[in-house]
Amino acid sequence: EELAIEAAKLLDERKMVRFNPESGNLAVTNMGRVASHFYIRNQSVATFNEMMEQKRDYATDADLLHIMCCADEFENLRVRPEELDEVDKIKKVKFYPGALTSKLPPNKYFSRNSISLLGGIEAP
Repeated sequence: EELAIEAAKLLDERKMVRFNPESGNLAVTNMGRVASHFYIRNQSVATFNEMMEQKRDYATDADLLHIMCCADEFENLRVRPEELDEVDKIKKVKFYPGALTSKLPPNKYFSRNSISLLGGIEAP
């Protein structure tokens, strides 16, 4: 019972459920429903919440893409050896601050055939 209460409190903090400790009632939120449907880890939701709080007034498309790419689900993705040349080309282009500091490898941003970036910038 204690473990369930602690889990409910954690999910409430992360805005995935609404938990009333007095009654023990749980109510799922839209965030929790989406996380459950798409198998998003609760730590990723915490990261999303924290980063979106910093961008409360305005977030660009690039900001939102960066936030999504910081999800824990991407931490085990690796670049294949045959993609290293493309990754080197991508690293030479400045997309936006922090573009290559996410957990998602750069090859997941762009197709293999063309390195055409948002805004019409092309890699050298």
